[in-house]
Amino acid sequence: MLSLKEKALAALRGRRRVAPLVLVVAALTVGGVVFRAYPREVRIRYALGPDHVRVHDLWLSYQHDGELVRAAHFHYEDGAPERVFHTLELAAGRYVIQAELRGPDLNQDLSRALVAPAEGRVRIRLYEAPEAFARAHRELSP
Repeated sequence: MLSLKEKALAALRGRRRVAPLVLVVAALTVGGVVFRAYPREVRIRYALGPDHVRVHDLWLSYQHDGELVRAAHFHYEDGAPERVFHTLELAAGRYVIQAELRGPDLNQDLSRALVAPAEGRVRIRLYEAPEAFARAHRELSP
């Protein structure tokens, strides 16, 4: 029969074998949380549509849970190109993109959704296409 001292020493040796395993599990758990929260590069292509030359200023704000996270401003003296490319760092989550398109005869505010991280380049349309054009565009898109 084991004495109380021997039982305590046996229990302590068992804990010593389990301690490294507990440490590894804890490190993996904390690492997973930190990895998900760490910002990653998100590449976005904004399509401004057929009236892109009317856009002289493009303001973009990225909001997460109602809080402003990032913002950007693009200015084009002679009108914007048809596509505007923007690369930024965002943590994982769902974002609301508020876009303001401004020009001499243009004052348009739009809202779009984005889920980060995203693989490849995200394509976001900043104009309202006629339904026939939108349907054809979906059929031609890869």
